[in-house]
Amino acid sequence: MKLSQQEEEGIDPDLIKQGSKLADNHRSILLEKMREDAHSIYEGYLSEKANPRLKIDETVIKKLIFKIRSGAPDIDMFDDCQKAIYDKLEHDERFLDTFRRSVGYKTLLAELDLPKVYFSNLH
Repeated sequence: MKLSQQEEEGIDPDLIKQGSKLADNHRSILLEKMREDAHSIYEGYLSEKANPRLKIDETVIKKLIFKIRSGAPDIDMFDDCQKAIYDKLEHDERFLDTFRRSVGYKTLLAELDLPKVYFSNLH
């Protein structure tokens, strides 16, 4: 009878199986936590219940919901939403003007000693 490499090295095969089961269990728990976190982000910012709600293309939102509900969550699952939001912020003047008038932005410019430079370049 031929011995496995683990048996030749004195490693108990049952211990390897137990370790594998623990790793699978840990992976399942981690994936479920990621799914819950993704759903929480959706509920907090993109769902109809969110207040304020980020209004982006519904097909992008539906695609995200599908990704959350099916399959394993992955690092790229919010990429389409991020792109849609970035495009909206970049091209919709309402957001840029509101941002430029915000106290936070003016404070940042003042801290960097940039208000004079910034405002002189506007004219």
